[in-house]
Amino acid sequence: MQKTVLLYFALLFWFVVPVKAQLTFFVEDYSAKNGDFVDVPIVIENFDSIFTFQFTFSWDPTVVKYLGAVEPDITNWNIATYNDNTSPEGFVRAAWFDDTLVGVNLPDGDSLITMTFEVIGEPGDSTLFAFPQTPLPPQYGTVSDTSPQVPDIQEGKLNVMFDVSTHTPEDYGWIIKPASPNPFRDQTSLEFTCPKASAVSWSLFNTNGKLIKHYKGDYPAGVNHFVLEQQLLNENGLYFLRLETADFIQTQKIEFFK
Repeated sequence: MQKTVLLYFALLFWFVVPVKAQLTFFVEDYSAKNGDFVDVPIVIENFDSIFTFQFTFSWDPTVVKYLGAVEPDITNWNIATYNDNTSPEGFVRAAWFDDTLVGVNLPDGDSLITMTFEVIGEPGDSTLFAFPQTPLPPQYGTVSDTSPQVPDIQEGKLNVMFDVSTHTPEDYGWIIKPASPNPFRDQTSLEFTCPKASAVSWSLFNTNGKLIKHYKGDYPAGVNHFVLEQQLLNENGLYFLRLETADFIQTQKIEFFK
């Protein structure tokens, strides 16, 4: 009898089908001041053999203003996949499908989409970064299970804080020179000195607040240069170049002409 029981459990263990971990969409919490720019990535985990997903991402448009997004470099991601025409109303939609049915794997901790917002609310205001059920409920499918599945959702929140800081970049040991030449035709360069090895985020906006390009880089201590090429700019006029570090944000006006 004991051998029969042991054999039963051995066979049960042998035929157990491993359960795939659930896809996760994760958004952090933020605190920012009126006028700040905030990058909000949708971080993923267990993005394994995924061939389709969809979701709606929402916020309070009276608290933050959507400026644009850095989108993923995955198969069949195009303008029809990600719809931000409704951003003035406080939401965007994404619906992606890999028609090769091969499935896509992305590392845990990667950013699926990174959206940039300007904080327009007053101190004490707040907004959820949420994944509502309408118009597109959050769902996904894997190569091994094509039926609609619901991802694990961890929503984020942004709180608008009082601006009590009077610090300048120089207070942190940075030296940032104006972009030169400015105005420019072919390219312009911004020289900056880092007090230590630092991560720097760069964002280029037009006068309507639309995000044109977003960069992130790690720079050594000492003098560095950021070069902006004219290929990014299609129209003459005024643009805003934002430099952001862990300590401060600085925005410069630059003018382009062909």
